[in-house]
Amino acid sequence: MLHSTVELEQAILKALVYISPNSTRDEWVKVGMALKAALGDSGFQAFDGWSQNGETYNAKATKDTWRSISSSGGVGAGTLFFIAKDHGFRFESLPSNDRQKIENQLCRLKKESLKRKSQEDKERAQKHKEVAGSCESRWEHAEQAQAEHSYLIRKQVKPFNLKQQGGTLWVPLVDVDNRLWNIQRITPEGKKLFEKGGRITGLFSPIGTLSDVVYICEGYATGATIHQLKGYFVACAMTAGNLTAVARAFRDKYPKKRFIIVADNDRFTPGNPGLQKAKEAAKAVRGSYVCPSFNDEQQGTDFNDLAIAEGAL
Repeated sequence: MLHSTVELEQAILKALVYISPNSTRDEWVKVGMALKAALGDSGFQAFDGWSQNGETYNAKATKDTWRSISSSGGVGAGTLFFIAKDHGFRFESLPSNDRQKIENQLCRLKKESLKRKSQEDKERAQKHKEVAGSCESRWEHAEQAQAEHSYLIRKQVKPFNLKQQGGTLWVPLVDVDNRLWNIQRITPEGKKLFEKGGRITGLFSPIGTLSDVVYICEGYATGATIHQLKGYFVACAMTAGNLTAVARAFRDKYPKKRFIIVADNDRFTPGNPGLQKAKEAAKAVRGSYVCPSFNDEQQGTDFNDLAIAEGAL
Protein backbone atom coordinates (compact mmCIF):
# COMPACT_ATOMS: atom_id res chain seq x y z
CA MET A 1 0.00 0.00 0.00
CA LEU A 2 1.42 3.36 -1.07
CA HIS A 3 1.20 5.57 2.03
CA SER A 4 -2.54 4.88 2.16
CA THR A 5 -4.56 5.81 5.22
CA VAL A 6 -7.33 3.79 6.78
CA GLU A 7 -9.76 6.59 5.91
CA LEU A 8 -8.77 6.54 2.22
CA GLU A 9 -9.04 2.77 1.94
CA GLN A 10 -12.45 2.75 3.59
CA ALA A 11 -13.64 5.56 1.33
CA ILE A 12 -12.47 3.64 -1.74
CA LEU A 13 -14.37 0.53 -0.65
CA LYS A 14 -17.51 2.61 -0.12
CA ALA A 15 -17.15 4.23 -3.56
CA LEU A 16 -16.70 0.82 -5.21
CA VAL A 17 -20.18 -0.18 -4.07
CA TYR A 18 -21.63 2.40 -6.45
CA ILE A 19 -19.74 1.15 -9.51
CA SER A 20 -21.00 -1.89 -11.38
CA PRO A 21 -18.35 -4.38 -12.55
CA ASN A 22 -20.67 -4.97 -15.53
CA SER A 23 -19.82 -1.53 -16.95
CA THR A 24 -17.68 -1.05 -20.05
CA ARG A 25 -14.26 -2.68 -20.21
CA ASP A 26 -12.61 0.76 -20.34
CA GLU A 27 -14.28 1.76 -17.09
CA TRP A 28 -13.45 -1.59 -15.51
CA VAL A 29 -9.77 -1.15 -16.36
CA LYS A 30 -9.79 2.43 -15.08
CA VAL A 31 -11.11 1.22 -11.73
CA GLY A 32 -8.21 -1.22 -11.57
CA MET A 33 -5.74 1.52 -12.46
CA ALA A 34 -7.18 3.82 -9.79
CA LEU A 35 -7.00 1.09 -7.16
CA LYS A 36 -3.39 0.32 -8.00
CA ALA A 37 -2.46 4.00 -7.91
CA ALA A 38 -4.03 4.37 -4.46
CA LEU A 39 -3.26 1.05 -2.80
CA GLY A 40 -0.40 -0.46 -4.76
CA ASP A 41 -0.33 -4.23 -5.23
CA SER A 42 -2.39 -4.75 -2.09
CA GLY A 43 -5.32 -3.21 -3.98
CA PHE A 44 -5.72 -6.39 -6.04
CA GLN A 45 -7.91 -7.95 -3.36
CA ALA A 46 -10.38 -5.09 -3.68
CA PHE A 47 -10.22 -5.17 -7.49
CA ASP A 48 -10.71 -8.93 -7.69
CA GLY A 49 -13.45 -9.00 -5.07
CA TRP A 50 -15.34 -6.23 -6.84
CA SER A 51 -14.84 -7.87 -10.26
CA GLN A 52 -16.24 -11.18 -9.01
CA ASN A 53 -19.68 -9.58 -8.92
CA GLY A 54 -19.54 -9.13 -12.69
CA GLU A 55 -21.47 -11.39 -15.06
CA THR A 56 -18.40 -12.10 -17.20
CA TYR A 57 -15.84 -12.42 -14.38
CA ASN A 58 -12.72 -14.30 -15.38
CA ALA A 59 -10.12 -14.85 -12.66
CA LYS A 60 -7.20 -15.18 -15.07
CA ALA A 61 -8.20 -12.13 -17.12
CA THR A 62 -8.58 -10.08 -13.94
CA LYS A 63 -5.16 -11.11 -12.66
CA ASP A 64 -3.50 -10.54 -16.06
CA THR A 65 -5.08 -7.09 -16.34
CA TRP A 66 -3.91 -6.16 -12.86
CA ARG A 67 -0.35 -7.25 -13.62
CA SER A 68 -0.32 -5.16 -16.81
CA ILE A 69 -1.29 -1.97 -14.96
CA SER A 70 1.46 0.42 -13.97
CA SER A 71 1.00 2.24 -10.66
CA SER A 72 1.83 5.41 -12.59
CA GLY A 73 -0.32 4.63 -15.59
CA GLY A 74 -1.89 8.06 -15.84
CA VAL A 75 -5.06 7.25 -13.87
CA GLY A 76 -4.99 8.30 -10.23
CA ALA A 77 -7.02 7.34 -7.19
CA GLY A 78 -9.27 10.34 -7.72
CA THR A 79 -10.57 8.77 -10.93
CA LEU A 80 -12.33 6.09 -8.91
CA PHE A 81 -14.27 8.70 -6.95
CA PHE A 82 -15.07 10.55 -10.19
CA ILE A 83 -16.52 7.37 -11.72
CA ALA A 84 -18.41 6.54 -8.53
CA LYS A 85 -19.89 10.03 -8.47
CA ASP A 86 -21.43 9.44 -11.90
CA HIS A 87 -23.19 6.44 -10.37
CA GLY A 88 -24.57 8.24 -7.32
CA PHE A 89 -21.70 8.33 -4.82
CA ARG A 90 -21.31 11.58 -2.91
CA PHE A 91 -18.03 12.56 -1.27
CA GLU A 92 -20.08 14.59 1.21
CA SER A 93 -21.52 11.33 2.56
CA LEU A 94 -18.17 10.49 4.16
CA PRO A 95 -17.47 11.48 7.77
CA SER A 96 -16.54 15.16 7.88
CA ASN A 97 -13.38 14.48 9.90
CA ASP A 98 -12.09 12.16 7.19
CA ARG A 99 -12.71 14.30 4.11
CA GLN A 100 -9.74 16.64 4.45
CA LYS A 101 -7.41 13.74 5.27
CA ILE A 102 -8.58 11.90 2.17
CA GLU A 103 -8.25 14.96 -0.06
CA ASN A 104 -4.71 15.56 1.21
CA GLN A 105 -3.85 11.92 0.62
CA LEU A 106 -5.24 12.00 -2.93
CA CYS A 107 -3.19 15.10 -3.66
CA ARG A 108 -0.01 13.45 -2.39
CA LEU A 109 -0.69 10.27 -4.34
CA LYS A 110 -1.20 12.29 -7.51
CA LYS A 111 2.15 14.05 -7.10
CA GLU A 112 3.92 10.76 -6.43
CA SER A 113 2.26 9.16 -9.44
CA LEU A 114 3.30 12.01 -11.75
CA LYS A 115 6.88 11.76 -10.51
CA ARG A 116 6.99 7.99 -11.09
CA LYS A 117 5.40 8.36 -14.51
CA SER A 118 7.99 10.93 -15.57
CA GLN A 119 10.80 8.58 -14.58
CA GLU A 120 9.17 5.57 -16.23
CA ASP A 121 8.61 7.58 -19.43
CA LYS A 122 12.32 8.43 -19.58
CA GLU A 123 13.33 4.82 -19.04
CA ARG A 124 10.80 3.61 -21.64
CA ALA A 125 12.02 6.12 -24.23
CA GLN A 126 15.60 4.99 -23.70
CA LYS A 127 14.61 1.35 -24.08
CA HIS A 128 12.73 2.17 -27.29
CA LYS A 129 15.88 3.76 -28.73
CA GLU A 130 17.99 0.74 -27.81
CA VAL A 131 15.54 -1.70 -29.42
CA ALA A 132 15.27 0.50 -32.52
CA GLY A 133 19.05 0.49 -32.92
CA SER A 134 19.15 -3.28 -32.65
CA CYS A 135 16.32 -3.67 -35.16
CA GLU A 136 17.98 -1.36 -37.69
CA SER A 137 21.22 -3.34 -37.54
CA ARG A 138 19.55 -6.72 -37.86
CA TRP A 139 17.16 -5.56 -40.58
CA GLU A 140 20.00 -4.33 -42.74
CA HIS A 141 21.61 -7.77 -42.81
CA ALA A 142 18.47 -9.91 -43.06
CA GLU A 143 17.43 -11.71 -46.26
CA GLN A 144 14.41 -10.85 -48.36
CA ALA A 145 11.36 -12.94 -47.48
CA GLN A 146 10.48 -15.88 -49.70
CA ALA A 147 7.03 -16.07 -51.28
CA GLU A 148 7.00 -19.79 -50.49
CA HIS A 149 6.89 -19.19 -46.73
CA SER A 150 4.10 -21.34 -45.28
CA TYR A 151 2.35 -18.40 -43.59
CA LEU A 152 2.21 -16.43 -46.84
CA ILE A 153 0.99 -19.46 -48.77
CA ARG A 154 -1.74 -20.08 -46.19
CA LYS A 155 -2.82 -16.45 -46.29
CA GLN A 156 -2.37 -16.32 -50.11
CA VAL A 157 -0.50 -13.01 -49.95
CA LYS A 158 2.85 -11.74 -51.19
CA PRO A 159 5.87 -10.68 -49.09
CA PHE A 160 5.57 -6.89 -49.41
CA ASN A 161 8.55 -5.24 -47.66
CA LEU A 162 9.16 -8.35 -45.58
CA LYS A 163 12.41 -10.01 -44.63
CA GLN A 164 13.15 -13.42 -43.23
CA GLN A 165 15.45 -15.16 -40.78
CA GLY A 166 15.31 -18.91 -41.02
CA GLY A 167 11.64 -19.84 -40.95
CA THR A 168 10.53 -16.60 -39.33
CA LEU A 169 9.10 -13.66 -41.27
CA TRP A 170 10.08 -10.13 -40.23
CA VAL A 171 7.51 -7.36 -40.58
CA PRO A 172 9.00 -3.84 -40.24
CA LEU A 173 7.28 -1.34 -37.95
CA VAL A 174 8.04 2.29 -38.81
CA ASP A 175 6.76 5.73 -37.88
CA VAL A 176 5.37 8.33 -40.31
CA ASP A 177 8.94 9.51 -40.97
CA ASN A 178 9.82 5.97 -42.07
CA ARG A 179 12.16 5.26 -39.15
CA LEU A 180 12.31 1.61 -38.15
CA TRP A 181 11.54 1.12 -34.46
CA ASN A 182 10.42 -2.47 -34.10
CA ILE A 183 9.94 -5.77 -35.91
CA GLN A 184 7.04 -8.17 -35.72
CA ARG A 185 8.14 -11.77 -36.12
CA ILE A 186 5.72 -14.28 -37.64
CA THR A 187 6.48 -17.98 -37.28
CA PRO A 188 5.42 -20.58 -39.89
CA GLU A 189 2.52 -21.46 -37.56
CA GLY A 190 1.38 -17.84 -37.50
CA LYS A 191 2.52 -16.90 -33.99
CA LYS A 192 3.29 -13.18 -33.82
CA LEU A 193 5.86 -11.56 -31.54
CA PHE A 194 7.21 -8.02 -31.16
CA GLU A 195 10.70 -7.15 -29.96
CA LYS A 196 10.53 -7.02 -26.16
CA GLY A 197 10.65 -3.51 -24.77
CA GLY A 198 10.28 -1.97 -28.21
CA ARG A 199 7.90 0.77 -29.22
CA ILE A 200 4.57 -0.19 -30.83
CA THR A 201 2.17 2.73 -30.39
CA GLY A 202 1.84 4.83 -33.54
CA LEU A 203 3.93 2.41 -35.62
CA PHE A 204 2.81 0.52 -38.70
CA SER A 205 4.03 -1.61 -41.58
CA PRO A 206 3.55 0.19 -44.92
CA ILE A 207 2.46 -1.57 -48.10
CA GLY A 208 2.46 0.28 -51.43
CA THR A 209 3.08 3.90 -52.37
CA LEU A 210 1.52 6.66 -50.31
CA SER A 211 -1.41 8.30 -52.12
CA ASP A 212 -4.34 10.62 -51.41
CA VAL A 213 -6.22 7.82 -49.66
CA VAL A 214 -4.69 6.04 -46.67
CA TYR A 215 -6.08 2.68 -45.61
CA ILE A 216 -5.25 1.64 -42.04
CA CYS A 217 -5.85 -1.94 -40.92
CA GLU A 218 -4.70 -4.35 -38.21
CA GLY A 219 -2.61 -7.30 -39.41
CA TYR A 220 -0.17 -7.73 -42.27
CA ALA A 221 -2.28 -10.33 -44.12
CA THR A 222 -5.26 -7.97 -44.20
CA GLY A 223 -3.12 -5.11 -45.52
CA ALA A 224 -1.50 -7.31 -48.16
CA THR A 225 -4.95 -8.53 -49.26
CA ILE A 226 -6.26 -4.99 -49.75
CA HIS A 227 -3.15 -3.97 -51.66
CA GLN A 228 -3.17 -7.05 -53.89
CA LEU A 229 -6.84 -6.70 -54.79
CA LYS A 230 -7.19 -2.91 -54.97
CA GLY A 231 -3.67 -1.50 -55.26
CA TYR A 232 -4.19 0.96 -52.41
CA PHE A 233 -1.54 2.10 -49.94
CA VAL A 234 -2.11 0.40 -46.60
CA ALA A 235 -0.65 1.00 -43.15
CA CYS A 236 -0.84 -2.15 -40.98
CA ALA A 237 -1.17 -1.06 -37.34
CA MET A 238 -0.85 -4.67 -36.09
CA THR A 239 -3.43 -4.35 -33.28
CA ALA A 240 -6.91 -2.88 -32.93
CA GLY A 241 -5.71 -0.75 -30.03
CA ASN A 242 -3.10 0.89 -32.24
CA LEU A 243 -5.47 1.96 -35.03
CA THR A 244 -6.26 5.37 -33.53
CA ALA A 245 -2.62 6.19 -32.75
CA VAL A 246 -1.56 5.36 -36.31
CA ALA A 247 -4.48 7.28 -37.81
CA ARG A 248 -3.67 10.37 -35.75
CA ALA A 249 0.02 10.18 -36.67
CA PHE A 250 -0.90 10.19 -40.37
CA ARG A 251 -3.45 12.95 -39.94
CA ASP A 252 -0.94 15.16 -38.14
CA LYS A 253 1.62 14.72 -40.91
CA TYR A 254 -0.82 14.58 -43.85
CA PRO A 255 -3.94 16.55 -42.81
CA LYS A 256 -5.37 16.72 -46.36
CA LYS A 257 -5.42 12.97 -47.01
CA ARG A 258 -8.54 10.83 -46.73
CA PHE A 259 -8.49 8.01 -44.18
CA ILE A 260 -10.32 4.70 -44.33
CA ILE A 261 -10.03 2.42 -41.32
CA VAL A 262 -10.30 -1.29 -42.05
CA ALA A 263 -11.95 -3.19 -39.20
CA ASP A 264 -11.54 -6.79 -38.18
CA ASN A 265 -15.03 -8.18 -37.65
CA ASP A 266 -14.54 -9.79 -34.22
CA ARG A 267 -18.08 -11.16 -34.37
CA PHE A 268 -17.27 -14.05 -32.05
CA THR A 269 -15.87 -11.76 -29.33
CA PRO A 270 -18.23 -9.90 -26.96
CA GLY A 271 -18.43 -6.25 -27.92
CA ASN A 272 -16.68 -6.83 -31.26
CA PRO A 273 -13.50 -4.90 -30.27
CA GLY A 274 -12.10 -4.91 -33.81
CA LEU A 275 -15.11 -3.03 -35.14
CA GLN A 276 -15.38 -0.71 -32.14
CA LYS A 277 -11.71 0.31 -32.29
CA ALA A 278 -12.01 0.95 -36.03
CA LYS A 279 -14.99 3.21 -35.44
CA GLU A 280 -13.05 5.11 -32.77
CA ALA A 281 -10.08 5.57 -35.10
CA ALA A 282 -12.30 6.78 -37.95
CA LYS A 283 -14.00 9.29 -35.66
CA ALA A 284 -10.65 10.55 -34.34
CA VAL A 285 -9.48 11.57 -37.83
CA ARG A 286 -12.89 12.30 -39.39
CA GLY A 287 -12.43 9.35 -41.68
CA SER A 288 -14.61 6.38 -42.59
CA TYR A 289 -14.41 2.68 -41.85
CA VAL A 290 -15.16 -0.59 -43.62
CA CYS A 291 -15.85 -3.98 -42.08
CA PRO A 292 -15.98 -7.43 -43.74
CA SER A 293 -19.37 -9.13 -43.79
CA PHE A 294 -19.60 -12.93 -43.65
CA ASN A 295 -22.48 -15.30 -44.30
CA ASP A 296 -23.43 -17.96 -41.76
CA GLU A 297 -21.29 -20.63 -43.43
CA GLN A 298 -18.11 -18.57 -43.67
CA GLN A 299 -15.42 -18.60 -41.01
CA GLY A 300 -12.92 -15.87 -40.16
CA THR A 301 -12.92 -12.28 -39.01
CA ASP A 302 -10.88 -10.11 -41.39
CA PHE A 303 -10.74 -9.20 -45.08
CA ASN A 304 -8.04 -11.80 -45.73
CA ASP A 305 -10.33 -14.51 -44.36
CA LEU A 306 -13.19 -13.18 -46.50
CA ALA A 307 -11.10 -12.96 -49.67
CA ILE A 308 -9.92 -16.57 -49.22
CA ALA A 309 -13.48 -17.77 -48.50
CA GLU A 310 -14.75 -16.12 -51.68
CA GLY A 311 -11.79 -17.22 -53.84
CA ALA A 312 -10.70 -13.67 -54.56
CA LEU A 313 -6.97 -14.20 -54.01
